[in-house]
Amino acid sequence: MPLELNGFYWDEDRKRYFPNSSKPRIDTHPKAPINTSAAASQTSSFTSRNRKVSQWDLTDALRRTSSYAESSRIQHQLLSSNIASSSRIISSQPPVVGKITAFCSTNLNGQPRRFLGDDRGFLYSRDLYDLEWAPQFNLHPSSEISSICSSGEFCIATCIGASSKIAVQNLRMPMRTTLLTLNPVHDIWTSHLRDRTLVLGANKRAVLLRDIEVSSPIEHLHTNDSDVFAIEQKDVSDFCFNFVRHSLIRVRI
Repeated sequence: MPLELNGFYWDEDRKRYFPNSSKPRIDTHPKAPINTSAAASQTSSFTSRNRKVSQWDLTDALRRTSSYAESSRIQHQLLSSNIASSSRIISSQPPVVGKITAFCSTNLNGQPRRFLGDDRGFLYSRDLYDLEWAPQFNLHPSSEISSICSSGEFCIATCIGASSKIAVQNLRMPMRTTLLTLNPVHDIWTSHLRDRTLVLGANKRAVLLRDIEVSSPIEHLHTNDSDVFAIEQKDVSDFCFNFVRHSLIRVRI
């Protein structure tokens, strides 16, 4: 039994003391008898997670309940119902073969494009007029898609594995996809495309491709033999890396 404290009262529902000044007033007017079993059944049906209830019924249940905990649950359900009724989000279930590992959203001439990658090496896309996600191709059957990035009219997808595979797609010509293989680079963790300049973070190195449409030798960036898991281009000669053994480093070339 809680102790009696001068100036405070014990709230059994919230299990704590409150000042007497905040104690709710007790209505002394007689009330009509309420069928407690029917009221409890009605309230429990309102708070069921497996049933959608109208806001009118929730408001009525909130008025009837005298429990603080029950009142909090109904108020939360009312708020969730208001958010759900005003949301314009439309959900979709991509028909992926494996688990989703990468996602990218871009916009070309006012037309949105979405890309997904899974852990089976498949790349999927969807545009404004597509009703469903469509698989495009398999970048590597035994490796997961590790990153997807875009800039302007180009989209890049990379995968993890001993053999580095990079898909370069021109969004103006969706059927035109070029596959690049960089022999000295493996386990590509991340990528960042800016205009046509691509930087890759991989196992114990980071590499730079000046122009993804021009065949040119790759340039290795100094990483102290650390795996690069995050990378961002600031301008044409400024890069920020996040290493496994270093918090952050900026490289200028």
